[in-house]
Amino acid sequence: MEDEKEQLILMTKIGVGSLVVAGIFILIILVAHNFTKKRSGEIVLPAGGTYLGPSPTEAPWRQIQGTIYPFTFSVPETLALTTFPNDPYDIYALSENPSANVLIGVEDLAKDLSKKPYVAKSKKEYISDFWWKQFGLTGVSTIESFTNEKGLKGYKVKFKNSPYEDVFFEIKGKPNIVIHMSNAIISPEIFEKIVESVGWREK
Repeated sequence: MEDEKEQLILMTKIGVGSLVVAGIFILIILVAHNFTKKRSGEIVLPAGGTYLGPSPTEAPWRQIQGTIYPFTFSVPETLALTTFPNDPYDIYALSENPSANVLIGVEDLAKDLSKKPYVAKSKKEYISDFWWKQFGLTGVSTIESFTNEKGLKGYKVKFKNSPYEDVFFEIKGKPNIVIHMSNAIISPEIFEKIVESVGWREK
């Protein structure tokens, strides 16, 4: 009889202990669940790295000025540019394959007999009727007028058989000058910021 009482007491203790342990586990699970719900999603990379999205700090930019013409523009410091020796167009190109990745250059229409008639005409007309013929393109698909942050009037142009985005600026009081920009490999967001930074300073 005494043995049965002891067994009953032991079973009761085991049961109560099990309930306590189970309760602790349930509490831990609930706390962990609530904690993870409050955290934002993360992507865990190999080697234990965690990607939390793009860095909030932006790479610094530097301003560049033409050597022949007084145009200015800004680019990220990480963007490597190069120039061409004895270049009359004052071109800046990306150091990666520069002949195919010209970023910006200047045309003086008065210095070319075939372009000289367009000095007195709208630069939009020059782009629409003449510019594309020099490069084996088949015409203009769209042309959009805009004014950038520096106050320059420009044109964003899509040519029919070109994958690139081209931008042209005219200079107030200088109808012979056209600034041309093209984007082959820069991200559209960065290129747009460069376009907005283009200015003209008289020497």
